[in-house]
Amino acid sequence: MFATGLAGLLVAGAAGTWLGHRALTPLSGALSLQRRFVADAGHELRTPLTLLGTRAQLLRRRLRRDPDADPQLLAEVEGVVGDAGLLTAILEDLLLAADPLGVRPREPMDLAELCRDVLAAAAADAEDRGIELRLVVEGAVRAVGSAAAMRRAVTALIDNALRHATHTVDVRVRSEGATAALEVADDGSGVDPTVAPRLFERFATAARAGESGERRYGLGLALVAEIAAAHEGRVTLLDTTGGATFRLSIPAAADPSARPPRKL
Repeated sequence: MFATGLAGLLVAGAAGTWLGHRALTPLSGALSLQRRFVADAGHELRTPLTLLGTRAQLLRRRLRRDPDADPQLLAEVEGVVGDAGLLTAILEDLLLAADPLGVRPREPMDLAELCRDVLAAAAADAEDRGIELRLVVEGAVRAVGSAAAMRRAVTALIDNALRHATHTVDVRVRSEGATAALEVADDGSGVDPTVAPRLFERFATAARAGESGERRYGLGLALVAEIAAAHEGRVTLLDTTGGATFRLSIPAAADPSARPPRKL
């Protein structure tokens, strides 16, 4: 009797698992299709939206320099710049939801060239804020990973630095053996190192060093940490005397010019 009951339970369990799998398969396919559509549409929208935001910033800069500019027109352009920034943030959230880790495909990439592209895209925003962007590249720096995901991470680090900098943002890229390293430093008020572990939580806040108020980090640094971890890397807040310096490190790509050892 006991053996019969046990066999019945096993059969029922196996049947339940099979039926559950059959029920979930169409749902999984539908979700996959939805995510692919959102990702494809998002990537198609990213370029024109970036161009729209850049052109709006250039127009705003020209109006600000014109003493005869219509204040109402300037206010409207300010609204366009803000709306473009909001749409860009929404688009990035959609892309993140469609591909939470965003690390496929993995392939060798030029990290220094990627940083140049991100800094070029941020140049107008930096000029509007009165911030100087400076880049130092130490030799050839190639990494392994998803260029799209890494661009998202570097953009988040640059945006964070621009929000908190006073005059300058310094970006340094270098290769350290098996690691490709990127450091982004701002000359702002700095962060208390004791709160560093919380900085990579979503919507984290931290006290400003030596000042009242808080530095707010939103989703940006949390996104960087997730992308770094997915690339088998990490992002850390370095111990600095002034401002804040974030270091992102991921595996370096093999040197394509290196020759394999000769077999004896």
